Amino acid sequence: MQLRGHTTTFQMRLEISEYAAAGWNDTQITMAIGCSVWTVRKWRRRWRKLGSVGFTSQMGRPVTGPVSTFPHELKAAILHLRQLHPGWGPMTLLTALKTDAYWQDRPLSSRAQLARLLKHAGLTRRYQPHHDLTQPPRVPLSTPHQEWQMDAQGIMRVEGVGKVSLILILPRLSVSLREVTSSFGCQLWA
Repeated sequence: MQLRGHTTTFQMRLEISEYAAAGWNDTQITMAIGCSVWTVRKWRRRWRKLGSVGFTSQMGRPVTGPVSTFPHELKAAILHLRQLHPGWGPMTLLTALKTDAYWQDRPLSSRAQLARLLKHAGLTRRYQPHHDLTQPPRVPLSTPHQEWQMDAQGIMRVEGVGKVSLILILPRLSVSLREVTSSFGCQLWA
């Protein structure tokens, strides 16, 4: 007996239909052909329903495509939104549809189905992993103000002032505070 998961040949399917037409039951056909009872039942049902045309194997997704069940109007709306906003992914498109008054009370597809639609329409790109940016070669510092270092702190609330963000900019080569302030035309108060 053939193991499950093995495909049957067109000749085996024809034999199943001939034995079935002769009045044999599933067990007898299984013993004669050497395949599982489930396989015999499947091909007998197809033969009864479609005739010998039903003997072509249809494994996998239907030939109509992965998004054949999408309502045409929804599909057109999604593709139109994507053309207007090429950077939007399935979550953003879904959110935009949910906020649209026309689509609020209508059933929408899931994020995964929207992703399949975009892929099927050729509107996706392959994931490109992050690569560190190339750094320029380090040049030894010889004069003040040749290179600067910037440190910043996130937004914080200061009483009487409001929200502030502290940013500190210093030259990388050590210079005195007096030299820094004089180069900007500032005065240093003591």
